[in-house]
Amino acid sequence: MKTAITELFGIKHPIIQGGMHYVGFAELAAAVSNAGGLGIITGLTQRTPELLAKEIARCSDMTDKPFGVNLTFLPSFTAPPYPEYIAAIKEGGVKAVETAGRSPEQYMPALKAAGIKVIHKCTSVRHSLKAEKIGCDAVSVDGFECGGHPGEDDIPNMILLPRAADELKIPFVASGGMADARSLVAALSMGAAGMNMGTRFVATKEAPIHDNVKQALVEATEILAGGLRPEDELAPEPRSGPGPEAAGAPPAEPRRPSEKVLTPEAEIVDQPIDRLKGQPRTPQEPPPPPPPPPRR
Repeated sequence: MKTAITELFGIKHPIIQGGMHYVGFAELAAAVSNAGGLGIITGLTQRTPELLAKEIARCSDMTDKPFGVNLTFLPSFTAPPYPEYIAAIKEGGVKAVETAGRSPEQYMPALKAAGIKVIHKCTSVRHSLKAEKIGCDAVSVDGFECGGHPGEDDIPNMILLPRAADELKIPFVASGGMADARSLVAALSMGAAGMNMGTRFVATKEAPIHDNVKQALVEATEILAGGLRPEDELAPEPRSGPGPEAAGAPPAEPRRPSEKVLTPEAEIVDQPIDRLKGQPRTPQEPPPPPPPPPRR
């Protein structure tokens, strides 16, 4: 498949592996690149530019395909030595950098002078347009579904991607909730030139994640979270005031001890809700009736 993204980065498939802290090592990046995508080493996972240079060299030993490095620009009192990180990327022969966090504008001259293609992660159309203006070659448009920092606008991809396609002149990939071929087809249909996948790659053998986490991801459904299983039903919350029993309806079945209950103040846990915070769960008392109007 050829798209503007495959042409830009010299890859076979328009799939970019998102940068993930303490996941994006050489093994995963090389595996993605060998499979035809664009693997990404997470730059700041390496504590020094020298360590990043070694990680880039390790990845180069594992693949002869293009791969990139993620650099996240975060506000801090003591910023990482970004110029030195960029120098390590340049000297390692890496030609793709995924930037995230704050605007990369300050570092664009050094990146462009090294012939590096820059794709910046954006959570809104206005930020994408700014990335285009400062010279980014592409953007990753991150809907509210994405991991990491999903921005402050809470706009999902079904809305955000077509809007980006209407406004941008540079190519973009879709990020957030991307997991398989259906995701890619959907992203392309909404104007993207590819997709960025992060969490999905956590379930691969090259990711340095515990097997229990990988298995949980593989077995996940749309409602699986924190111990909630598909066979578990959410028990109704106690009603305030008279319930259906008052109208002659049969009483509700008692809740089983193993059932999970969602409440605003508690997480779903593998124990009866009565044990949460060491306090018994009691039905909410109905509000008192209003006082009678004063007599004249």
